[in-house]
Amino acid sequence: MTLTGRTEIWRATLDVWRENPLFGYGPRLWDVDMSFRFLPTLGWAPAQAHNQVVQTLGEAGLIGLAGLAVYVVVLLRWGVRLRSRSNGSSLLLVMVLLFRSLADRWYSAGATDGNLFVHFVVFAALLLWVRSRAPLPTSLNRHPRGERRASRVPVGRT
Repeated sequence: MTLTGRTEIWRATLDVWRENPLFGYGPRLWDVDMSFRFLPTLGWAPAQAHNQVVQTLGEAGLIGLAGLAVYVVVLLRWGVRLRSRSNGSSLLLVMVLLFRSLADRWYSAGATDGNLFVHFVVFAALLLWVRSRAPLPTSLNRHPRGERRASRVPVGRT
């Protein structure tokens, strides 16, 4: 065993996922019944896969992993877009989530270990930075920064 037994949990989760690769094991992944099923093999009863990608594969299969990938791309995109307005904090928060995903799940509806709370804090921070944006110009006569555009028709000529 390595990484405090995580590789064994990942192996067990991926073995269960291979039984139904498209949709995974379902929301009961690593519930009490499954944990007791692997207790003799692992020597303890894990509550999760301790890796977001492996957890998602186990719970929701390739369909769920595709959804997670889209969501991560959106978070990264907004983290990068808002990095100048947030002095880099938006991208840092997204990177913290991604770093945490190597050894823990951070996005799971059944999570009661605080990881989902951290995820919501990051998501809320990104939303607040998005909402703090100045409204887009409504007039074609205005430059996106709010300055008036120079008229193309010289004054006094028709």
